[in-house]
Formats: sequence, structure tokens, C-alpha cells
Amino acid sequence: MFENLNRDIDRIRCDPTTPSILLFLKGILLDNGFLSVVMYRMAHCCFRKGIPFIPSILQRLDIFLTSVDISFKAEIGSGLRIAHGVGVVIGSNVKIGKNAIILQGVTVGEKSFVTDQAPVIGDNVLIGAGAKVLGDIRVGDNAKIGVNAVVVQSISAGSVVTCVPPVVHSDMSEFREGE
Repeated sequence: MFENLNRDIDRIRCDPTTPSILLFLKGILLDNGFLSVVMYRMAHCCFRKGIPFIPSILQRLDIFLTSVDISFKAEIGSGLRIAHGVGVVIGSNVKIGKNAIILQGVTVGEKSFVTDQAPVIGDNVLIGAGAKVLGDIRVGDNAKIGVNAVVVQSISAGSVVTCVPPVVHSDMSEFREGE
């Protein structure tokens, strides 16, 4: 738990929006995305140790304090950054790799309550504001999911997904400036 938490703190320390020690402390103490990740890490640790009730209590406290709902059953790698986290929902069986960035209003989870088929998100993935990633799919490493995209099929590594319905761009050249 503490190794992942240290990497989460490093993500804030390396963030260009926190260049001074005061802004860094503000990010640690007042950022609702960071607070939510800390609450998730504590709840997940208690869940793995088989401690009853405490994970659920921490999850509800997290929702109350931050408006972010991360299931304590989710498996999330180190360095998760939730920017402007209000409205983020991460479901029970979701797996998220290292150094992911999730923006406000994102939902990552199952398509229905009947199945346990949840997404697996790779390393260094960016999920844009309002995006929905649903079902038994895989999102490859270094993929980018655009604002309000609804993703219900697997995405290869390095791809960019935009629009509703989603359009997968396997070549980043059309997004580079000056071309």
C-alpha cells in the first residue's frame, strides 16, 4: 500500500501545476482526486486482509468527501491521477495499470449488474472527461480515450479513441500540430 501511495505522491510532485512546495502541499491535502486514491488504497488494503465492514465504510466516506466512487475491490496500479475527480466511478472488478490519468465524470465498469466482466486498463492510459469504458474489454498501454467517448470494444496500445460512437485512430499523426 505504501509503495503505491509513494508513487501517487510522486505523480503530484512531478505535476507541472504544482511547482512550489505550497502548491504541492495543497495538492496532497486538498485535491479530491488524490484524497480519493488514498481512501481507496486504505479500503483495498483492508479488503485484501479480510477485515469486514471497514472497506465499505471507507468507500462511503470517500464518496461523501470527494464525490468519487472507487470500489475497494478494484485493482489499481501505482501513480493513478484523478484530475478534477467529481463524478468518477470505478467499478468492482476493474483493473487499472500504472500511471493512469482519469478526468472528471468518467465511468469505468461492467455493462450490467448480472456479469462480473469489467475493463482492464493498461499502463499510462489517459481517459478524458465524461468518457465511459464499459464491459469485458482491454485498453492497451499508452492509449488515449477522448472526451465523452463511449468505449465498449477493446483498444490496442497507443490508440486514440474519440467520438460517440467511438472512432479508433491507430495513427497519431493526424493529432500532431503543424501537420
